[in-house]
Amino acid sequence: GVAKFAHQVNVELLLDLFANLRILLNTEGALSNQSALHCVHALLQLLSGHGQALAVDTKDVHTRLFRLLVDRELLLQPPLLATALDCVEHLCRKNRTALLAPRAASITQRLLSLACTSPPAQAIALLCSASRLLVAVPKLATMLEPPEGGMPMHHKAGCYGVGALWEEDADIDSPAAIGSTSWQLQALRQHYHPTVTELAA
Repeated sequence: GVAKFAHQVNVELLLDLFANLRILLNTEGALSNQSALHCVHALLQLLSGHGQALAVDTKDVHTRLFRLLVDRELLLQPPLLATALDCVEHLCRKNRTALLAPRAASITQRLLSLACTSPPAQAIALLCSASRLLVAVPKLATMLEPPEGGMPMHHKAGCYGVGALWEEDADIDSPAAIGSTSWQLQALRQHYHPTVTELAA
């Protein structure tokens, strides 16, 4: 409900609401992953409209979204996947200046890793979302370049697990992210579904 009506909240109330939702999000064990995802969505929605004028450090919000993207069971539910990808779209559309290139790279890599182990419909949605990030943050173009010396950086176990590339508690702002290669795209180009193959090409 908060996300739906965020555009109608005045600035004074917005500050209080944002602060309380942030406390709730950062309180360990207070929210299930599903509720945490909705909380992240609400917080990002609050930063649109009137909220764009607020100078707020959103690293904790982005980090929680980043960690939620390893929950395959959560994100294989279409309504929850749509919510998660709307959060990513919000970053592309409304919060571009606050989204550091390494942070965007980390989220992109996690989306691509999840696409490797998802059914075709979800993989297509994840690839489209990753593509939006690549367009929104031009510095990510380096991730599409072939690696020097053969093996892609951080390539551990192919496309056999979302955690193969990044651990759940990895630093979202790690400079290693922007220096990595999106090796998942090579695997996705061999996908049996033609649309997945086309999007990964």
